[in-house]
Amino acid sequence: MQDTVTRLRIWQQNLNKSLDAQGYLINTAREDLYDIVALQEPYMAWNKLTRAHSRWVVLYPAGHHDSKERVRSVMLVSAKLSTIAWYQVSSKCPDMTVVSMKTADGARIHLFNLYVDGNHDRTLH
Repeated sequence: MQDTVTRLRIWQQNLNKSLDAQGYLINTAREDLYDIVALQEPYMAWNKLTRAHSRWVVLYPAGHHDSKERVRSVMLVSAKLSTIAWYQVSSKCPDMTVVSMKTADGARIHLFNLYVDGNHDRTLH
């Protein structure tokens, strides 16, 4: 396991709520090729959970189970990255997930995964 991040490989995809697109992505985005998968409009099942392999840690916005709004931003973090190297930054906005990562030189970087709806700008406030 990596305790720090020396390189960062990210796959970003809007899945348009499609189960087929999510299934394809799950079987294509291998954790040996990517460290982070940033999803917008992921497929969400009836239990308000998305689909992913056990090789990924799924990050949801805070309170997503209690919210009436549909989650439109999810991040998958490779299970190969030690939890010492990263932590989730809490966000109550259903359109934003954030992760903080520790680099090899001790610095921190914050990665924001945003879904910005063209009808309003609430994610930006």
